[in-house]
Amino acid sequence: MKKKVISIVLALAMAVSFACCSKKEATQETQEQLENVYNFSTGGVAIDEYEDEANLHGSLGTSMGYELEQGTGVYLSALTYFAISPADLEAMMELPEEEFTEDMMQNLRDRRGYISAVYAIDGNRSIDDVADYLSELGLDISGNEFLGTVGEYNFYYQMNPTHIDYANDTVYEDEYVEEINSLMEHYSDASHYHIFVPEAVESASEGTHISFQTVDLEGNTVDSAELFAQNSVTMVNIWGTNCGPCIDEMPMLNELNNTMNAQGGAIVGIIANLSDLNDEDTREAAEDIVASTGVEFQQLLRWETMDTDLPNTFTPTSYFVNSEGYIIGEVVIGTRTEAEYTEMFNQALAAVS
Repeated sequence: MKKKVISIVLALAMAVSFACCSKKEATQETQEQLENVYNFSTGGVAIDEYEDEANLHGSLGTSMGYELEQGTGVYLSALTYFAISPADLEAMMELPEEEFTEDMMQNLRDRRGYISAVYAIDGNRSIDDVADYLSELGLDISGNEFLGTVGEYNFYYQMNPTHIDYANDTVYEDEYVEEINSLMEHYSDASHYHIFVPEAVESASEGTHISFQTVDLEGNTVDSAELFAQNSVTMVNIWGTNCGPCIDEMPMLNELNNTMNAQGGAIVGIIANLSDLNDEDTREAAEDIVASTGVEFQQLLRWETMDTDLPNTFTPTSYFVNSEGYIIGEVVIGTRTEAEYTEMFNQALAAVS
């Protein structure tokens, strides 16, 4: 099944305002103690599942759950809602890519809402300490509520993070308006949030040598030494067929690849959840995504020792590798703009010139 929508990223360019009332304190448990939760392991929070979810008119989902930008120590997780029945959403996700139209995607955007957002801030800092940084991202933290502290992390949550009047500012029918408002009231109770130290997003470090053999999506054998020797710098982009943010950035990455080719750079993709071409469902999903996004650069399958060679507890993760197979420059966890990727590419090219 092609999950196109459940992992759609919370847009950083939106204004955020909140009103919430904390009734109880958030709880602190290890992840192993938690059951029946939406778990944002790399965001440091788990949110109780809605007990009556099976009877909802709309569909609950999750978004983000990771550090906004590597090294900032600011993590954001969000509980989302679609004013679309689970059956209709399921049917849309099962459509072949060529039948999934732009009108359908726009309908999903129009019917997407946000119930709550949770921030984790490291270094014993408060959310006010990072207010300027969040403001630069278009995030207004006014009205946030304190959840608690775990280690050096302070946690905050916010209801209705897009500050939308769902009755008047959306295409929602009455039953969906009533439902999302009810869900926001339900999740305003802080006891539904369980906080813990965010899991580290594992990655290989600069200077690590990468060596592997695998096959590409066309079935061709690929040797890493030969692959990396073709270019001064290769950006290795690890993505998954169930990763919305990965898919969203692929058309831009294809344009970037075409631009960097003239400068001695290239991009190669690795499909994180495909290790065997006989896995027909995942292979076909990958082929559909590549075709629909217009990607022309090579796509590789994961190999047996990939978790050791190129750790990626989060997708997308991107590495810059020189012609001898050594990681250079910054490891990129999450998505970036074309301008940011271009700057990183240029810095990597300058380092090997």
